[in-house]
Amino acid sequence: MQARLTPSQISQLLPMEVIAAFIGVPDQDPQQIRVWTEGRLHREPGSSEVPPAGIAGFRSLDDYFRNDLGRRRAQMGDDLVSGLLTAEIDGERLSDEEIVGSDDTHVDPRRPAARSEARGGESCILMAASFVLCSSRSLPTTRIPIRGTPMRLGLLAGQFGPNITINYDLILEAERLGFSSTWTAEAYGNDAIVPLSFIAAKTTKIGLGTAIMQMPGRTPAMTAMTAMTLDKLSGGRFTLGLGPSGPQVVEGWHGVEYGRPLTRTREYISICRKIMAREARLEHKGYHYEIPFMSEGATGHGKPLKSILHGRSDMKIYTAAISPKGLACAGEVADGVFPVWMDPEQPDALVPHIEEGIAKAGGGKSLADFDIAPFVTTILGDDIDACRVPVKGMLALYIGGMGARGHNFYNDYAKRLGYEEAAEQIQNLYLDGKKQEAMAAVPNELVDAVALVGPKERIIDRIGAWKNSPASNLLLGAGQPDALRLVAEQVL
Repeated sequence: MQARLTPSQISQLLPMEVIAAFIGVPDQDPQQIRVWTEGRLHREPGSSEVPPAGIAGFRSLDDYFRNDLGRRRAQMGDDLVSGLLTAEIDGERLSDEEIVGSDDTHVDPRRPAARSEARGGESCILMAASFVLCSSRSLPTTRIPIRGTPMRLGLLAGQFGPNITINYDLILEAERLGFSSTWTAEAYGNDAIVPLSFIAAKTTKIGLGTAIMQMPGRTPAMTAMTAMTLDKLSGGRFTLGLGPSGPQVVEGWHGVEYGRPLTRTREYISICRKIMAREARLEHKGYHYEIPFMSEGATGHGKPLKSILHGRSDMKIYTAAISPKGLACAGEVADGVFPVWMDPEQPDALVPHIEEGIAKAGGGKSLADFDIAPFVTTILGDDIDACRVPVKGMLALYIGGMGARGHNFYNDYAKRLGYEEAAEQIQNLYLDGKKQEAMAAVPNELVDAVALVGPKERIIDRIGAWKNSPASNLLLGAGQPDALRLVAEQVL
C-alpha cells in the first residue's frame, strides 16, 4: 500500500501526547498544539505566527524534527513506531515499506539517499517516523539521524609559528572534495585576513571564513570594512567569525581593556550589521563603543556616515564560545558558533545554552537557522596512541594553560563534560611548568570523544556519532589529504 499523508493527517495519526512530548511541551493545551501542528508543519516564508509557549527556538514541528537533538529519540522512538503501526487511513493500516511525502515525492526510508532527495515540501515528522519504522527492528533508535540538511565540512587552515605558510594543495583538495569552507585564525603573530586573501586568490568556490578575528584588536567599523572588501573580491564567499579573545592577549598584546566580553560581542555585531545593511548612517552608543565619538577628548567634528562600499546585509556572522553565557550570546546575536571542541554524544553541554539565546532573540529565529561548527582534529594512522599525542598537547594547553586558576573557560568546559578530576590535575601540572606531565594526564577518553583519530575503521565508526549530533558543520583540523578524503566519503 502507498499512503499520501498531509500535515493534517499526520497530526491526527500520531497521538497528541506523542507530539507534545516530542516537542517538549507535555503540559500545553492539546488542541492548541494540534492546530499549530496542522497550520505550521510547513512554515510559510515571512510568517510571524507565534508558536505555543514553551516551544522556544522552533518555528514549527518541521524545524524541530530537522534539528532533533537526540535527547528524546530513545524515549519517543517506540511511541512513534506504535503510533504509525496502529494508524489507519480509510480503514487500512499504513505500510512500513513505502511512505509518500505530502509533496508527492516518493520516499523509500530504507535507502540512504532518501534524506538528501527530500525537498522542503516534505514532512520531516513523517521522515523521522518512517526512519524509525524501518530501522528500529535492527538499530537502536538513538542511532537514527534526523537531519533536514546535509552535514557540511570545513578545513581549518590557520597556522601559528615563527614563519607562515599556506598549504594550498590541501585547501584545493578540500575544495575538490566538496568542503564548503576553509578558515584562518589569529593570536598574537600573523593575522587572519591576509592569509585568507591569498587563499581567496587561489580558489574559486570554497567558502572563506575567519575563526576567529579578535574583536578588541579592531574597531567594529574596521572589521566590517575588511569583511565587505574580502567578500566583494571573492565573489560573496566570506563568513565573518569573531571572538573576544582573552585578557592575557587583549590587555597584554593589544593594550586595551578586556571589559565586558559579552557586551562587546553584542555591540560589535550590531555595529557590523548596521554597516553592512546601509539602511541609515551609522550611530551607536553603548558601553564599549560610541559612534560618532562625542565623549571627553572628542573634537566635536565627527558625524554619522554610511559605508561607501555596498556590502551584503545577509553576511553570516559566527562567534567562538564554550561558556554557557557565551553560547547563549551566540544564539541570540550570531548565525553560528565555533566550539573549540565538542563531544557529539554530550549535546547538552552546548545546545540548551544556545537555545536560550535563540529564544531571547525572538523574531522567528530557530535552531534551524543556526550553525554549530565545532573544531575537530583529525589524524589518520594505525598507531592510535601516536595519533592522540597532538590532540593531548592541544587539550593540555587549553585546559591547563589558557587562563589562571579559577578563570579558565576551557577548564570549566572540560569539567562540564565530566572530566573534573582530570581538568584539575592537568591545570595544576601545566601551571607548575610540567607540560609533558599535563599532556600525559589528558584522558584517552576525552581525546577520542572530541577528535577523529586512529585507523580508518575507527574514524568511520566515530563519524557515526557526529552524524547523530546537533553539529551541522565539522571544521576539520587535518594535514593529511587521505584524512580529508576519508571523512568526505562518509559525510558528503
